[in-house]
Amino acid sequence: MWADTPKERSVYAVDVVSWDYMRGKPYCGDLTTPYPTSHMRWGLAGTANTVTFLHIDSDGFSTFVQVICGKKVWGIYREAPDLPLSSINTFLDKKFRLDDIVKGASYGFEALVLRPGDLL
Repeated sequence: MWADTPKERSVYAVDVVSWDYMRGKPYCGDLTTPYPTSHMRWGLAGTANTVTFLHIDSDGFSTFVQVICGKKVWGIYREAPDLPLSSINTFLDKKFRLDDIVKGASYGFEALVLRPGDLL
């Protein structure tokens, strides 16, 4: 599926940015070495009613979502402007919860609904 798709450049295509940076460096081939698609992209499958709880996909590297059937609801953490997710203080803040948004919290969640054929 994804392994056969051509690489596309976008601000989210960190696999392509990484490859462009590493090409020509020791142990990464020369500038004509083809993009190693089969090693840089992968897929996961979820069955009906699959649930994963709050977690962090490491920087989103090579994360693709394609809905084949059914729907996927993806909750996305919206960080506080003054408390970025990259700061350990986010997780130490007394108002931070993995399972709830407490009153007065400066962060939030957004929901994204994907339908069959959608690719993210």
